[in-house]
Parts: sequence; C-alpha cells; structure tokens
Amino acid sequence: MQQQLNEIQQQKSAVDQENTVLEEALKKVHDETESHKRSAASAAAKAFRLEKDIDAANNEKTELRLRLDEAAKQNEELSVRRQQLEQDLKDTANRLAKQNEHRKLCEANNGELYRIGRELVDWYADKGPLSAILEAEPFTRMKSVEMENLLESYREKLEVQHLDRSINQSIREHQSPHL
Repeated sequence: MQQQLNEIQQQKSAVDQENTVLEEALKKVHDETESHKRSAASAAAKAFRLEKDIDAANNEKTELRLRLDEAAKQNEELSVRRQQLEQDLKDTANRLAKQNEHRKLCEANNGELYRIGRELVDWYADKGPLSAILEAEPFTRMKSVEMENLLESYREKLEVQHLDRSINQSIREHQSPHL
C-alpha cells in the first residue's frame, strides 16, 4: 500500500507539475489573447479612423471636383467673352480706320473747296467796271461766254469735291455710339 501511495503521490506530483505547466501555458495564452485583443481593438480603432479619413478625403475630392468643374465653366465663359471683346475691338478699330479715312478725305476736300472759294472771291474782287461792261456787251457776247465757261469750270470743281450722300449715310451707319 505504501508503494501504491508512493506511486499515487508521484502521479499526483507529476499531475501537479503538469498542472503548473498548463496553468503557466494558460496564463501565457491568456496574456497573448489579451494582447491580441488590445491589438485587434487598436487596429479596429485605427481602421475606423482610416475609414473616416477616406470618407473625408472622398468628400473633399467630390467638393474639389465640383469646384474644378465650376472653374472650367467660368473659364469657358470668360474665353467666349474675351473672344467677343476681341471681335468688338477689331470692329471698332475698323470703324475708326474708316472714320479716319473719311476725316482725311473731308479735310482734303475742305482745303480744295477753300482754295476754290478764295479763287472766286479774288476773281470777283479783281472784277472792275470794264469787265462788267464787257460781260453785258450784247453783240459778240465773248465775255459772257468766257464767264459761263469759268462758272462751269468752278461748278465742275465743286461737284468733284462734293461728298456723295450715300457715302455720308454709310459712315453714319457704321459709327459706334461709344466713339
């Protein structure tokens, strides 16, 4: 019996040792499990934060896309407006060039008309009583014919310098209210 008791004590001692080893292993596994739980909780929290960051980034991306689309639309509108303004500028420059040409023509015609008018005034101022008698001379009427030729010459000069009404009308139509 003693022997059986020794064997049982040895078995109990072996079971106690095994129990101690298993308890240490269990404690170690439990500690590792707790560590893994903490790591999993930390990873879950980090994943949640990252998902929130991704959602925020996607929202910001959507907002930036909308702003980019709006900016592109404004850029297109400004481009169209710039093209319109460039065309208006070209049209205005063309009208101004035509007006400058017309003004130069008017100045030239004015100078010529002034010269013709001065000639007439000078001729009339130089006309004396003898010229008046010769003009009224009823037989040969030479001086009268000379006077008619002179008047016709001046009439032709004036007609050449006269601006055509259709030119004046087209110039008025092309004048810009801004000028």
